Amino acid sequence: MNAGLPPHRDPAIVSAAGAALAGLAAACRPLRAAVVLTDDGFEIARVPQAGSGQRLASMASALQALADAVVRELRIGTTDHLQLLASEGAVVVRRVGAHPCALVAVFDERPGADELGDLEAAAARVALAWPDV
Repeated sequence: MNAGLPPHRDPAIVSAAGAALAGLAAACRPLRAAVVLTDDGFEIARVPQAGSGQRLASMASALQALADAVVRELRIGTTDHLQLLASEGAVVVRRVGAHPCALVAVFDERPGADELGDLEAAAARVALAWPDV
């Protein structure tokens, strides 16, 4: 990570996030879209490239913040991921380790264990872009 650069402007993090999302999209058939975002809602990378993921990034950032607040208030550890299940799909917001970002994935159907595993692996690949703290 380049000192002083926010994650969404750091070339190493942006590149790692883009590669992780490309791998996720290739492995995960029901994936409609995915975005890696900062905790304050800035898009780091997204798939597909067409369209704007900024609105999704902003909304997912708010969901992540709310989940973190609930977990903190209830004193039940730290947030791992949040699933929002709908009649025609699902949204999963997964923390990227202890880093100030998350990976949000939109699925055309409810994700199974394989899809959640693919999402966890993609988040781990993004986490590798951060220096050891």
